[in-house]
Amino acid sequence: EGSALAMALLENLRDRGITTLATTHYSDLKLYAHNTPGVRNASVEFDVQTLRPTYELSIGLPGRSNALTIARRLGLNPVIVDNAERIVRPDTLEADALLEDIKHAKQEAQRAEQRAKERERQAQVVEADLRYQLAAIEETRRDVIAETRETMQAELDEVRGEIEQARRQLSRTGSIGASTHDEFLARAEQQMARRTANREIDRNVHLPNADGEALSGPIEVGDRVWVSSLQASG
Repeated sequence: EGSALAMALLENLRDRGITTLATTHYSDLKLYAHNTPGVRNASVEFDVQTLRPTYELSIGLPGRSNALTIARRLGLNPVIVDNAERIVRPDTLEADALLEDIKHAKQEAQRAEQRAKERERQAQVVEADLRYQLAAIEETRRDVIAETRETMQAELDEVRGEIEQARRQLSRTGSIGASTHDEFLARAEQQMARRTANREIDRNVHLPNADGEALSGPIEVGDRVWVSSLQASG
């Protein structure tokens, strides 16, 4: 009769649109909340080891009765507690056991969700670090290219200057000395040898596939290459 009266009161309040927060130990009311639109179960967790509430609110799950467990923990005569368990309806005990299983399943799901979020956070950190490294590599690549171009341009300007100097000397004297001629040729040959070596390295850079053959297409940041002239990869 108590649970029937409680359900009738809740029905009256619900029909009148009155928001109600009700606490109960009636199993029938927990079932009523589960099956009735506009009504929802909730519970505050209770630690049976410390006999204290955890104040953790679980929306959607009704609380289970811990009276018999608490009675045992408080030292009530086991014979009395055992007799009480026999008096309690079996379906009530089964419902409480089911609620406990559901609570554990929910807790495990929450832990799994937390682990998934942590893995996602770590993946984001790794991705950000890789992006930073790629940006640094790209910046270094541009710097190396710019420095190489500047060096080659300086060498080219030097050769052009020597050629122009030789032309002016020829225009003034009509000839140049043998030693000056030899020195000019030696320097020009050295400059050409360096430029030829640079071009040879560029030609020998390729991307190896699984068979070790060169791949066609432009080289991209992060690709491993084999430089034949240096007999090295990187």
